[in-house]
Amino acid sequence: MKTMGQYGVLTHPEISAQTEALRSAWEQLDVQNSWIEEYLSNDSYHEVIFIGSGSSYYQAQRMNRAT
Repeated sequence: MKTMGQYGVLTHPEISAQTEALRSAWEQLDVQNSWIEEYLSNDSYHEVIFIGSGSSYYQAQRMNRAT
């Protein structure tokens, strides 16, 4: 059983690391841009399904850039 003093022990470091994690994710999108252009901008595909894509916010941002 956790005591009041233990709350946030894991959450605070995770929140503190989000800036770097988000920056890294954005840089990775640029690295994979050719794949994104090939599949998301390809009229041959009628549907694209994302499974386990991580943050829906960044997925939406990338899809917006591809269209």
